Amino acid sequence: MKAKFSLGLVATAALMLSGCADEQVQVTESVQTVAALQLQAPEKLQVRRVNGQAAVADLTRVAFRVNGTIAGLQVLPGQKVQEGQLLARLEDDILRQKLQDAKAQYELIQKQWQRAEKVLSQGLLAQADFDELNANLRLAKVQLKAAQTNLSYAQLRAPFDGVVDTLSKQAFETTAVGETVLTIYRQDRIDVEIQVPDTMMSHTSGYNPNQDYHPLVTWQDNEQGVPAQYLEHSLSLMPETGSYIAKMSLPSKHVNLLPGQAVQLEIDLKQAGLPASSGFRVPLTALQAGDGEQFTLWHIVGDQVAPVSVSVIRMSQDGALVMGPLKAGERVVTSGLSRLRDGQRVAWSE
Repeated sequence: MKAKFSLGLVATAALMLSGCADEQVQVTESVQTVAALQLQAPEKLQVRRVNGQAAVADLTRVAFRVNGTIAGLQVLPGQKVQEGQLLARLEDDILRQKLQDAKAQYELIQKQWQRAEKVLSQGLLAQADFDELNANLRLAKVQLKAAQTNLSYAQLRAPFDGVVDTLSKQAFETTAVGETVLTIYRQDRIDVEIQVPDTMMSHTSGYNPNQDYHPLVTWQDNEQGVPAQYLEHSLSLMPETGSYIAKMSLPSKHVNLLPGQAVQLEIDLKQAGLPASSGFRVPLTALQAGDGEQFTLWHIVGDQVAPVSVSVIRMSQDGALVMGPLKAGERVVTSGLSRLRDGQRVAWSE
């Protein structure tokens, strides 16, 4: 009897626990009530504004072509320099000695060759001996030229008109071939690096930009804008931003921009040779911040939600125009975004 009674208690307890588990499942699978909006037909856009920043033009690392100890630096950061101007020099005592040795060796062999040439014409010297002497003369000439070149490499000169950016070495430090001593950039122009969304470039393989079109670059102190000249664009997405990088140039004499300063580029897609874009208008409350330029929308599929990554084309008090894998007629959530997860069951009201 006691055994049967115990088994009955165990069964009753198991049923009670099962009931609790069912109640727990029901609590976990509760339906979230949200506000939603049905997407209307997309709006066409011909003009786009994209963000970017000013950058120095042709930032170049300058290095010696020979090893040595730096005898002196002739410039300071921020200093303007002219093409061919001396920037730095190495201690060149050893290089000068090698040049003197090479010159003496060349002059000695040259005199031997001149005497041998006369003897050869008299038939008193074998042709093979003269050929060997002739080869030695050519070798000595090459070694002299190399010594002269190495001595010239002990001086570091500006490759173009520009401005010294940074000094990576100081006087009396040793430096190796190709090791950066300083950096220099051009002063006749300012480059602008623009982040181009992948939605603008994804269908433009083999894109050939219109060089006659000059889009306007604007910034905080210049709302009217300055026409820019296209330079180049990257062929692959930058992983940290999910966008392409395009470079434009501005004439520095008309521009007062500092490296890193924020700018905007206004692009007429038709004139630039890019396909016209379209976007869906959504309220700002429908957007959830993501990485970089990307945002997340939650769209409703059946009675569940799923995240969709979108790019914002334009944002204002009236809402935002977004691009992404969306279509007219579907619904997006406009409230309680922080409580949603992929596959969450929802009930919505418009």
